[in-house]
This record gives sequence, structure tokens and C-alpha cells, in this order.
Amino acid sequence: MHMKEIEKEVRVARAEKQKSGKFGGTARLLDRAQPAVATPQIKAEPELRSVKQETNGTAFEPLASAPAQAPSTATAAMPWEASIVNVEPYEDLTRFMCDKMFQIIGSADPPIGGAKFEIEGKLGEIQTHDEQSRLDMPVLTETLIAKDNLRLTRTRFESSMTVGDHKHLNEYLNSCLVRTQKEPNRQIMHYKHTQETDNFYDLSPSGREMLPDHIRKYLNPMFKPRVRITTDLATGMIVAKIIKSRIADFDVYNPRCKFDYRMSISIECPWDGPESHLIMVNEAEGRRGERQKDRMSYRHLAYQVDLTQVTYPQTQKKEHELEIEVAPDALRAEIQLARDGRSNMMSRDPEPAVSGDGSHITESATLTANSNVTDAGLPVEIQENEKTGAHKVIIAGCSYGGITALLSLLSLIDGEPVKNTTATAVPTGTRTIRGVEIIVIDERDGFFHTVGAPLAHVERSFSASFWKRFNVLKELQRPEVKFIRGSVQQVDPGSRTVSYTQSGSEEKQNSLSEYLSEALGHIDCIERAKEGGVVVIGGAEFKAKALQYLQEQGVEVILNQRPSVFPLDNGRSKIVFGDNTEMRPGYVFTAASKVYPSTGYLPAAALDEHGYVKITSNLSLSYNLPSPKAPLHDFAVGDIASWSGIRRAGAAMAMAKIAAINVYSSILSTEDPTRPLVLGEFPEVPPMMGLAVGKKAIGYGGPDSEYGIKFGEDVMADLFGKDLAWTSACSTLYP
Repeated sequence: MHMKEIEKEVRVARAEKQKSGKFGGTARLLDRAQPAVATPQIKAEPELRSVKQETNGTAFEPLASAPAQAPSTATAAMPWEASIVNVEPYEDLTRFMCDKMFQIIGSADPPIGGAKFEIEGKLGEIQTHDEQSRLDMPVLTETLIAKDNLRLTRTRFESSMTVGDHKHLNEYLNSCLVRTQKEPNRQIMHYKHTQETDNFYDLSPSGREMLPDHIRKYLNPMFKPRVRITTDLATGMIVAKIIKSRIADFDVYNPRCKFDYRMSISIECPWDGPESHLIMVNEAEGRRGERQKDRMSYRHLAYQVDLTQVTYPQTQKKEHELEIEVAPDALRAEIQLARDGRSNMMSRDPEPAVSGDGSHITESATLTANSNVTDAGLPVEIQENEKTGAHKVIIAGCSYGGITALLSLLSLIDGEPVKNTTATAVPTGTRTIRGVEIIVIDERDGFFHTVGAPLAHVERSFSASFWKRFNVLKELQRPEVKFIRGSVQQVDPGSRTVSYTQSGSEEKQNSLSEYLSEALGHIDCIERAKEGGVVVIGGAEFKAKALQYLQEQGVEVILNQRPSVFPLDNGRSKIVFGDNTEMRPGYVFTAASKVYPSTGYLPAAALDEHGYVKITSNLSLSYNLPSPKAPLHDFAVGDIASWSGIRRAGAAMAMAKIAAINVYSSILSTEDPTRPLVLGEFPEVPPMMGLAVGKKAIGYGGPDSEYGIKFGEDVMADLFGKDLAWTSACSTLYP
């Protein structure tokens, strides 16, 4: 029976029962087209006796139930809503798969050099690896398989079907093709029949080195990369030479259907290298080096369905496959619309604007509220004036302190503790009622490891790795997080308003591409400098051990001389010292300069005489504090905070964890005024410092440390490792 006939019978049966005002059975169908239905007869349950019960160790006494009341006629006649929050929920499996595609495709840089992402689905069977029979699981509906679960039998996906299945699907797709051509207002389906031969080759190690970085980073080191050369059998022409790398597979077991299916995300790019780097696949090892494809392709909208008969010449074995491919450019365009908050096909409707209580963590300061994005260069105002919706936290500046605060808040939102901190103001598992939305405002498009800047500016292999775009850091791709590339112009704690200027979409400054251009140009200048470089150490007298290590590296150190650098017409520079001696180096790198905090957007009363933010031990702004027990809204961490100790990345990250905990504790306090406001305290920090010189380092742990000053190669390994603490920073951010 067709669905329309079923719906008709349901409506007829409902109409008959509505006439009598009674509904038989234990359930009734609700039809959106006919919301007004007769009131059902509901019997009241007998009154419950007051009996103490135990649930999870906690005693409670249920109230006696009142007689159940039938809904009023007015209530029953109201339009039916999608859910209790009037939003149609996504089916979980669909949401999971879409989120994965959003994270992988949306967070990656656009492919270049002819490369492209490939998103495809295949029909087939999930088979046990040993018995080669279809997997049998104790589930009733389709289920995504966790292939990495060691408790599960090893599986593989076999993309194949019978000749009868192939014929049936061929007839079905042909009927769909005809319908799009005959029915009015339809998007036409296009058909193409091709016959091709694929030859597969292993890529030699030297050939692998020739691959561009944007492809090489996706290659699985456990497998040899393979090149596919495709020839059109009708013309004898080579139509494709590509190398393909699988990024992710998602196998879905479906006991209610004859077929399981696999969704895959891959990246492929043209192979233009010499054939000398190609090694013929050895079929004696059980791998297939050649196949012939007889393919019927049906293209409709952003999808293409390929129905293929595959023949392997060595054995004449035939297999039949069905694949569905999604156009990656269309998917990327929809992802961008979703990011912009516009109507898109990644979600049913644009995300509604929400407002809520706002807190701000300022690393270089913040506040809250409705996000209003405008064109580049125009001031945007974020103002908090409503008490409904999600709580909002704005993080201004996303360097060491900002990104640590962001990750810490996400852990708390998930009910997880903030790792590597002793603060316990928020019990594990405590979640907010209204949820939290986090807005990050930063002039850059990513996180830069500034501690490693000296290495990134002289060693090409570290230049790119020390700058990570926010949209490729998978831990940050969360629905609660929104990144705005721009700069904060003003923060008004009184009205809890933030104004900022947003960078344009074509803005290059403070981006990865601009950084790489500058960094690699800097390296070129150093490499071209024939006369050698000069490191000028100004200021106070430097420690003897630092001087020793510099001299061991062949560095000429000039102390107690104030240099003046003058540019010359030939693009070079001249250095004149205080004693009037001159030097003309190949390149000048200024290693010391006065630092000014970027705090001009805060009220002057919130700053000290040097422009740093005045804070309390719980890292809240000491300016304009509320009553002692009231929730706090403004926090400052990192280099802009006026606090003891030398400004270091490690201290900024430690402060950010405390600030995030205190922000979250304040949020919980606003939801439950009876909840005690418990805040973490950040201690005074003694002066401490680490200096890397060549393969050795010097460490100073402060006047009260056990060792005072320590130095040597082991100190280098402890403090900086082999990458100027990049690995250490990552382990702190992602423990």
C-alpha cells in the first residue's frame, strides 16, 4: 500500500472517531493538517500513599497525585509543535555524520593545485574479517560501528551486490531519470555511460617527497600511497592520473535492510610526477593492480550516483557497486552559509540569535551578548540587556591565555574537570541549565606559538607548524563557539557592552598566509646575508652563563652599548654604537623592544599607570567590583594583567584555567542564587625565566627555588624540548 493511501485511511478512521468523541486503543495519531481533535477520555490514577523511597541513596517523599485533568478544548485545538522547544530535532546518526563532514571539510584549508575533497557513500556489507560473513549485532535499527572498539570483532566493508540487485537499481534509476524529464518544475537528472580501465601503482619514497604539503599531511603513514591512472577504453586516452588518500570512514550497520553502507571522506589530487616513481602493484600479494569499469552515472543536483560493474582481468571476477558522491564545492558553500548564520542546507534554519548573562575574560578583555556581524571596518556593538537564552562569554585575544580559557570552559560545559590545576570551585559534572555561548574576538586567524618565534623565523620546517588556524583545531569546532576576526574597540563594564571592528573576508594582515610570507622572507634575508648577522643585547648586564652559551655558538656579543640602526640606500643597514664605532651587518634582527599592553579599549580607571589591567587574586577586574557575594563578569589573564612575576606563556595558561573556573562558577551562581559563589585564587608568582641558546638552556626558578639557576642540555630538554616548547604547549592545552 502506498503512503498516500495509508494517510487517507488514517484520516477517515480519525474522522469517524472524532464524531463520537472517543478514541480506541492506547494511542492516537496527530495530524498537523487537522490540529483540532476531540478530547480523549482520561481516567485519574488512584491517589498515592505517602511512602518514602530510595533513589541513588537519597530519600524522597512523593506528593499524592491530583486527579488527572483532561486538556481544555482550547489547548487541544492549538497547532502541533515539533518538540517541547518548538525545534524539530535532528536524528542522531544524521547529525553525527553531518557534524563530522562539517568538522573535516569546513575546518580544512581550501584544496589547491587541483586537489579536491571527495565525499561518497557506498552500499555493501560490513563483514567479519576472519569469517568474511556479514556482521551480526544485537541491535534493531541502523547503527554506526565504532571500529576502534577492541571488544568488537575486526570488520571490513565489502562494497558489492548481486547481479539481480544491480539490475533492479539500474531500472529504478532509469525511472527516476525519466520522471525528472517529464514532470513539471523538476531539476533534470543527467546520465552518462563510460567504460574505463584503472591501473594502480605504489608511489616510491622519493615520489612521496614530491607531493605537496596539503596532500602529504593527509597520507596514512601505515600504508603506501597509491597512484591511479585511468584510461578511456573508447578513445585509448588517459583521462586521469590521481593520488588519493582516505581521511575518514564511517560504517553503518543496518539490520532492517539488505545492505549496510559506508560514508567516506577522502582527498585526491593530480599526479604530475615522472613514471619512474611509480611501482607496479604486485597482485601476488593479494592486491589488485588493474580493473575495468563499466559505469552508468546519474547526476542530480549536488549528487552523482554511480552504478558500476567492475571486472578484474587477472581472474575475470565481476563485482557490482553503487556509490553516491556529494559535490564538495557545494558542501563547502553550504558550510560557509552556516558559519555566516544564513539559511543553508547544513541545518533546517539559521541559528537564532540568543542572549544571556555575560562574562568576559580579557587576555589582551571582554564582555557579552547579542552578536551582530557587519561589514569589515564598521564598528559592531555587543550588548547584554536580556535575561533569557544562553549565557554568553566573550574572550578578547586568543593567544596562550585566551585559548586555554576557551578549552577550559569547554571542559566545564561538558561536565569535565579542568586538568592540571588545583582549583576546585566547580564540582565535576556540574552543568548549566541554559547553556553557554562563547564568542572569541582576535585579530589573527589562528594561534601562533610566540615562544617559538625565534626558531620559526630562521628554520623553514617550523614556520608553518607554529601557526595553527582556529578553523583547523578540531577541539574548537563546537556549536557553542564562534570566532570573530577583528579587534575590540571599547568595553563598558557598566552597560556590559563590547564594541569591536571586524576584519574583512579578504583581509590578509594577521593571517597565516601573511605570517608565512613575512617569516619565509625573513629567512631568505638571513640566508643571503654574507657578512653575518648581529645580535645586540641591550639593557641591563646579562648573566654570565648566557654570555658563555652565546659565545660558544659563535655569536659576537656586545654589551653596555646602545645601538642606533640606520637604513642604507642599498636596502642594508648600518649600526652606530655609543662609542661611535660602526658595523654594517648583512641583516639586523631587533631582539629587544619595549612592550605596551593592548588595553586601550578598557576604562582608564581599570588600568594602572603602565596600562596593565588591575585585577584581584581571583583574576577579576578590581575596577567597578560588585558586592562581595555577587557573580563576577570581568576577568583578565596573561600579559595584560597587572600581577607579580615575569610575563610568560606558562603563567598565562595557569591564570586562564582559574579564570575559566571562576567564570563558570559565576554563571552557576546566576542560575541558582542559593548556590555559594566559590572562586579560585591565583597565587603570587615569583620571577622565573628560561632562555634557550643553541642546544643548551638556562633556567631560573625564582629566589625561593631549590636550584636557583640551572643550565645545560638537560635543562634544554626539560624546558624547551626540540621545538622551543611547542610540544609542551600542546600537551598543556590538550592534556
